[in-house]
Amino acid sequence: MKRLTTNLKSTNRLALLFCLLTVSLFHFGQSAVHAETEWKAGIAKAVITPQTGVWLAGYGSKRLPDGKLHDIWMKALALEDDKGHRAVLITSDFQGVPRSMSDRVFAEIKQKFQLERHQIMFTFSHNHCGPRLGDDLYDYYPVDPMQVKLVNEYTDRMVVKTVEMIGESLKNLAPARLQMGNGHTTFAVNRRNNREADIPSLLKAGKELVGPVDHAVPVMTVTRPDGKLDAVLFGYACHPTTLSFTKVCGDYPGFAQLELEQKHPGV
Repeated sequence: MKRLTTNLKSTNRLALLFCLLTVSLFHFGQSAVHAETEWKAGIAKAVITPQTGVWLAGYGSKRLPDGKLHDIWMKALALEDDKGHRAVLITSDFQGVPRSMSDRVFAEIKQKFQLERHQIMFTFSHNHCGPRLGDDLYDYYPVDPMQVKLVNEYTDRMVVKTVEMIGESLKNLAPARLQMGNGHTTFAVNRRNNREADIPSLLKAGKELVGPVDHAVPVMTVTRPDGKLDAVLFGYACHPTTLSFTKVCGDYPGFAQLELEQKHPGV
Protein backbone atom coordinates (compact mmCIF):
# COMPACT_ATOMS: atom_id res chain seq x y z
CA MET A 1 0.00 0.00 0.00
CA LYS A 2 2.88 2.37 0.81
CA ARG A 3 4.41 1.74 -2.61
CA LEU A 4 1.06 2.33 -4.32
CA THR A 5 0.63 5.61 -2.43
CA THR A 6 4.10 6.73 -3.46
CA ASN A 7 3.42 5.90 -7.11
CA LEU A 8 0.13 7.77 -7.04
CA LYS A 9 1.75 10.81 -5.44
CA SER A 10 4.44 10.91 -8.11
CA THR A 11 1.96 10.41 -10.92
CA ASN A 12 -0.32 13.02 -9.39
CA ARG A 13 2.61 15.44 -9.41
CA LEU A 14 2.86 14.95 -13.16
CA ALA A 15 -0.88 15.40 -13.57
CA LEU A 16 -0.79 18.54 -11.41
CA LEU A 17 2.05 19.89 -13.53
CA PHE A 18 -0.11 19.51 -16.63
CA CYS A 19 -3.01 21.21 -14.86
CA LEU A 20 -0.84 24.21 -14.03
CA LEU A 21 0.26 24.66 -17.61
CA THR A 22 -1.83 26.48 -19.94
CA VAL A 23 2.03 30.77 -24.43
CA SER A 24 2.30 33.72 -25.25
CA LEU A 25 3.55 35.21 -28.47
CA PHE A 26 4.70 37.97 -26.18
CA HIS A 27 7.49 38.13 -23.61
CA PHE A 28 7.35 35.79 -20.64
CA GLY A 29 9.75 35.04 -17.81
CA GLN A 30 10.76 31.40 -17.32
CA SER A 31 11.58 29.36 -14.26
CA ALA A 32 12.80 25.79 -14.02
CA VAL A 33 10.26 23.12 -13.10
CA HIS A 34 11.43 20.90 -10.22
CA ALA A 35 15.09 21.59 -10.93
CA GLU A 36 16.09 18.60 -8.77
CA THR A 37 14.13 16.22 -11.01
CA GLU A 38 15.69 14.67 -14.09
CA TRP A 39 12.90 14.79 -16.64
CA LYS A 40 12.36 12.98 -19.90
CA ALA A 41 9.94 14.29 -22.51
CA GLY A 42 8.60 12.77 -25.70
CA ILE A 43 6.63 14.56 -28.40
CA ALA A 44 4.43 13.40 -31.26
CA LYS A 45 1.77 14.95 -33.48
CA ALA A 46 -0.78 13.94 -36.10
CA VAL A 47 -2.94 15.74 -38.66
CA ILE A 48 -6.64 15.31 -37.86
CA THR A 49 -8.16 17.22 -40.79
CA PRO A 50 -11.22 15.25 -41.97
CA GLN A 51 -11.10 13.88 -45.51
CA THR A 52 -14.89 13.55 -45.67
CA GLY A 53 -17.78 15.97 -45.13
CA VAL A 54 -18.04 15.68 -41.35
CA TRP A 55 -20.06 18.60 -39.99
CA LEU A 56 -18.23 21.26 -38.04
CA ALA A 57 -18.97 21.30 -34.32
CA GLY A 58 -20.42 24.16 -32.33
CA TYR A 59 -22.71 27.14 -32.83
CA GLY A 60 -25.76 24.93 -32.25
CA SER A 61 -26.47 24.29 -35.92
CA LYS A 62 -25.40 21.91 -38.66
CA ARG A 63 -22.51 23.29 -40.71
CA LEU A 64 -20.95 21.46 -43.64
CA PRO A 65 -17.31 22.51 -44.22
CA ASP A 66 -16.70 24.24 -47.55
CA GLY A 67 -12.91 24.08 -47.56
CA LYS A 68 -9.78 24.18 -45.41
CA LEU A 69 -7.81 27.20 -44.25
CA HIS A 70 -5.07 25.07 -42.71
CA ASP A 71 -4.68 21.58 -41.27
CA ILE A 72 -5.79 20.88 -37.74
CA TRP A 73 -3.72 18.82 -35.33
CA MET A 74 -3.58 16.56 -32.34
CA LYS A 75 -0.34 16.52 -30.34
CA ALA A 76 1.05 14.53 -27.43
CA LEU A 77 3.59 15.37 -24.73
CA ALA A 78 4.80 12.44 -22.65
CA LEU A 79 6.69 13.12 -19.42
CA GLU A 80 8.70 10.77 -17.24
CA ASP A 81 10.24 11.75 -13.90
CA ASP A 82 13.43 10.38 -12.34
CA LYS A 83 11.49 7.54 -10.70
CA GLY A 84 10.11 6.32 -14.01
CA HIS A 85 6.54 7.50 -13.46
CA ARG A 86 4.83 8.63 -16.64
CA ALA A 87 2.00 10.89 -17.75
CA VAL A 88 0.82 11.97 -21.19
CA LEU A 89 -0.93 15.18 -22.19
CA ILE A 90 -2.92 15.20 -25.44
CA THR A 91 -3.84 18.53 -27.00
CA SER A 92 -6.15 18.81 -29.99
CA ASP A 93 -8.02 21.19 -32.28
CA PHE A 94 -11.30 19.43 -31.51
CA GLN A 95 -14.39 21.22 -30.24
CA GLY A 96 -14.85 18.47 -27.70
CA VAL A 97 -13.99 14.83 -27.12
CA PRO A 98 -16.98 12.72 -26.00
CA ARG A 99 -16.54 10.13 -23.32
CA SER A 100 -17.59 7.42 -25.77
CA MET A 101 -14.36 8.15 -27.68
CA SER A 102 -11.96 8.89 -24.82
CA ASP A 103 -12.96 5.71 -22.95
CA ARG A 104 -11.95 3.67 -25.99
CA VAL A 105 -8.58 5.43 -26.07
CA PHE A 106 -8.01 4.89 -22.34
CA ALA A 107 -8.82 1.17 -22.65
CA GLU A 108 -6.40 0.67 -25.53
CA ILE A 109 -3.49 2.56 -23.99
CA LYS A 110 -3.90 0.62 -20.77
CA GLN A 111 -3.60 -2.61 -22.72
CA LYS A 112 -0.77 -1.46 -25.00
CA PHE A 113 1.28 0.83 -22.75
CA GLN A 114 0.11 -0.02 -19.21
CA LEU A 115 -0.98 3.57 -18.59
CA GLU A 116 -3.90 4.11 -16.22
CA ARG A 117 -6.68 6.63 -16.73
CA HIS A 118 -5.20 9.10 -14.23
CA GLN A 119 -1.94 9.19 -16.20
CA ILE A 120 -3.61 10.71 -19.26
CA MET A 121 -4.97 14.22 -19.78
CA PHE A 122 -7.03 14.51 -22.98
CA THR A 123 -7.61 18.18 -23.82
CA PHE A 124 -9.15 20.11 -26.70
CA SER A 125 -9.17 23.79 -27.64
CA HIS A 126 -12.99 23.87 -28.06
CA ASN A 127 -12.40 24.95 -31.64
CA HIS A 128 -15.65 25.68 -33.51
CA CYS A 129 -13.99 25.22 -36.92
CA GLY A 130 -13.23 21.56 -36.25
CA PRO A 131 -15.22 18.34 -36.76
CA ARG A 132 -17.81 16.61 -34.63
CA LEU A 133 -16.82 13.39 -32.86
CA GLY A 134 -18.93 10.39 -31.86
CA ASP A 135 -22.10 11.30 -30.01
CA ASP A 136 -20.89 14.79 -29.11
CA LEU A 137 -23.58 17.46 -29.61
CA TYR A 138 -26.17 14.90 -30.73
CA ASP A 139 -28.74 16.77 -28.64
CA TYR A 140 -27.98 20.14 -30.27
CA TYR A 141 -29.41 19.50 -33.71
CA PRO A 142 -30.83 16.64 -35.81
CA VAL A 143 -28.20 14.47 -37.47
CA ASP A 144 -29.11 12.47 -40.57
CA PRO A 145 -28.04 8.80 -40.99
CA MET A 146 -25.31 9.60 -43.53
CA GLN A 147 -23.76 12.14 -41.17
CA VAL A 148 -23.87 9.61 -38.32
CA LYS A 149 -21.95 7.19 -40.55
CA LEU A 150 -19.33 9.79 -41.53
CA VAL A 151 -18.83 10.95 -37.94
CA ASN A 152 -18.52 7.40 -36.60
CA GLU A 153 -15.99 6.47 -39.28
CA TYR A 154 -13.97 9.61 -38.55
CA THR A 155 -14.13 8.96 -34.80
CA ASP A 156 -12.87 5.39 -35.29
CA ARG A 157 -9.88 6.77 -37.20
CA MET A 158 -9.20 9.30 -34.45
CA VAL A 159 -9.16 6.58 -31.79
CA VAL A 160 -6.52 4.67 -33.76
CA LYS A 161 -4.55 7.84 -34.48
CA THR A 162 -4.60 8.92 -30.82
CA VAL A 163 -3.30 5.58 -29.58
CA GLU A 164 -0.55 5.54 -32.23
CA MET A 165 0.46 9.10 -31.36
CA ILE A 166 0.69 8.30 -27.64
CA GLY A 167 2.88 5.32 -28.46
CA GLU A 168 5.15 7.52 -30.57
CA SER A 169 5.46 10.13 -27.79
CA LEU A 170 6.48 7.41 -25.32
CA LYS A 171 8.98 6.02 -27.82
CA ASN A 172 10.47 9.51 -28.19
CA LEU A 173 11.12 10.03 -24.46
CA ALA A 174 14.53 11.67 -24.02
CA PRO A 175 16.23 13.94 -21.43
CA ALA A 176 14.72 17.40 -21.28
CA ARG A 177 14.60 20.58 -19.24
CA LEU A 178 11.14 21.92 -18.39
CA GLN A 179 10.57 25.61 -17.77
CA MET A 180 7.41 27.47 -16.86
CA GLY A 181 6.49 31.11 -17.27
CA ASN A 182 3.51 33.41 -17.56
CA GLY A 183 2.61 35.85 -20.30
CA HIS A 184 -0.20 38.39 -20.64
CA THR A 185 -2.49 39.31 -23.50
CA THR A 186 -5.81 41.12 -23.44
CA PHE A 187 -8.01 40.08 -26.35
CA ALA A 188 -10.28 37.97 -24.13
CA VAL A 189 -13.49 39.87 -23.27
CA ASN A 190 -16.37 39.02 -20.98
CA ARG A 191 -19.20 38.91 -23.48
CA ARG A 192 -21.92 38.65 -20.86
CA ASN A 193 -21.09 42.12 -19.54
CA ASN A 194 -20.10 43.93 -22.74
CA ARG A 195 -22.15 44.28 -25.91
CA GLU A 196 -20.07 43.17 -28.86
CA ALA A 197 -21.07 46.22 -30.91
CA ASP A 198 -19.84 48.56 -28.15
CA ILE A 199 -16.42 47.02 -27.57
CA PRO A 200 -14.39 48.74 -30.35
CA SER A 201 -15.57 52.22 -29.34
CA LEU A 202 -15.03 51.50 -25.63
CA LEU A 203 -11.49 50.31 -26.25
CA LYS A 204 -10.76 53.25 -28.56
CA ALA A 205 -11.95 55.63 -25.84
CA GLY A 206 -9.69 53.92 -23.32
CA LYS A 207 -12.61 52.81 -21.19
CA GLU A 208 -12.28 49.71 -19.08
CA LEU A 209 -14.49 46.77 -20.02
CA VAL A 210 -16.52 45.22 -17.24
CA GLY A 211 -16.81 41.65 -16.00
CA PRO A 212 -14.29 39.01 -14.91
CA VAL A 213 -11.59 37.94 -17.37
CA ASP A 214 -8.36 35.97 -17.18
CA HIS A 215 -5.61 37.52 -19.31
CA ALA A 216 -2.83 35.23 -18.06
CA VAL A 217 -1.01 33.06 -20.58
CA PRO A 218 0.70 30.19 -18.74
CA VAL A 219 3.41 28.44 -20.72
CA MET A 220 5.80 25.54 -20.43
CA THR A 221 8.78 24.90 -22.69
CA VAL A 222 10.63 21.66 -23.35
CA THR A 223 14.33 22.15 -24.11
CA ARG A 224 16.85 19.44 -24.90
CA PRO A 225 20.30 19.19 -23.24
CA ASP A 226 21.91 20.80 -26.30
CA GLY A 227 19.71 23.88 -25.84
CA LYS A 228 17.28 23.09 -28.66
CA LEU A 229 13.72 24.25 -27.98
CA ASP A 230 11.56 21.24 -28.77
CA ALA A 231 8.04 22.07 -27.61
CA VAL A 232 5.88 24.86 -26.23
CA LEU A 233 2.72 24.17 -24.26
CA PHE A 234 0.30 27.05 -23.80
CA GLY A 235 -3.27 28.04 -23.21
CA TYR A 236 -5.60 31.02 -22.86
CA ALA A 237 -9.06 31.51 -21.38
CA CYS A 238 -10.99 32.68 -24.44
CA HIS A 239 -13.66 30.93 -26.50
CA PRO A 240 -12.31 29.93 -29.97
CA THR A 241 -15.24 31.44 -31.85
CA THR A 242 -13.41 34.30 -33.54
CA LEU A 243 -14.08 32.83 -37.00
CA SER A 244 -17.70 32.12 -37.87
CA PHE A 245 -17.18 30.76 -41.38
CA THR A 246 -17.36 27.12 -42.44
CA LYS A 247 -13.75 26.35 -43.35
CA VAL A 248 -11.71 23.86 -41.35
CA CYS A 249 -9.00 25.55 -39.26
CA GLY A 250 -7.82 25.82 -35.66
CA ASP A 251 -9.21 29.32 -34.97
CA TYR A 252 -6.93 31.54 -32.87
CA PRO A 253 -5.27 28.63 -30.95
CA GLY A 254 -4.38 27.06 -34.30
CA PHE A 255 -2.95 30.30 -35.67
CA ALA A 256 -0.96 30.79 -32.44
CA GLN A 257 0.60 27.37 -32.93
CA LEU A 258 1.43 28.12 -36.56
CA GLU A 259 3.05 31.41 -35.56
CA LEU A 260 5.18 29.77 -32.89
CA GLU A 261 6.26 27.00 -35.23
CA GLN A 262 7.22 29.56 -37.87
CA LYS A 263 9.24 31.62 -35.38
CA HIS A 264 10.88 28.50 -33.92
CA PRO A 265 11.43 25.97 -36.75
CA GLY A 266 11.25 22.38 -35.58
CA VAL A 267 9.21 23.15 -32.46
